[in-house]
Amino acid sequence: MELVEKLKKVGFSDSMALVYIELLKNPGYNGTQIFKELDLPRSSVYKALEDLLELEYITLIPSSENLKNYVPKDPKILTKEIKIVYENVLQTLGLELEMIYRPQEFNEVYNISGLNNFYYKLNEMMEKATKKIVVSGKIDNSKIQAKTELEIISKNILDENEVYILIDDSEILVARLNDNYAVGIYTKNSIIIKKYEKEN
Repeated sequence: MELVEKLKKVGFSDSMALVYIELLKNPGYNGTQIFKELDLPRSSVYKALEDLLELEYITLIPSSENLKNYVPKDPKILTKEIKIVYENVLQTLGLELEMIYRPQEFNEVYNISGLNNFYYKLNEMMEKATKKIVVSGKIDNSKIQAKTELEIISKNILDENEVYILIDDSEILVARLNDNYAVGIYTKNSIIIKKYEKEN
């Protein structure tokens, strides 16, 4: 039922929606009468009535008999109250979520293969460095042609076959290399960069 789905979007459960709609059709019904009209377990009907009462979406009719009869809140009043509640929540929700949001840049990762390509990229990165150059692992200094006035910071080698070069904490080149070959990646992906920052 489309109406039930709409009510669910504003906090009703299936049972609550069905019971409220039934009371709109038959104000003054008690739990037993509602149960007979709906395809719901008796316990679900009474639980829905309790929840609706707690939210003040329905009202219990005073009665001298040992029966509990209910009337629904006027739909115009109900929808207006629900709208106010949601508006109040949304006014502060966006700001509160922004305060805890820590965006990450999911930049692409590029494959680098071959010694010439590795050192070409390494020199290119060093040339652009403005704040910091961090090197971990053994590289061939004779192939470093980049001109930089920055101090090259050496870090502990985590793996004797692995090399990484971190520039300005914003881009990284990671590779496994030997005298004949190199294979690695280059990226500005902040998650990968943070992984290497934490390991040193």
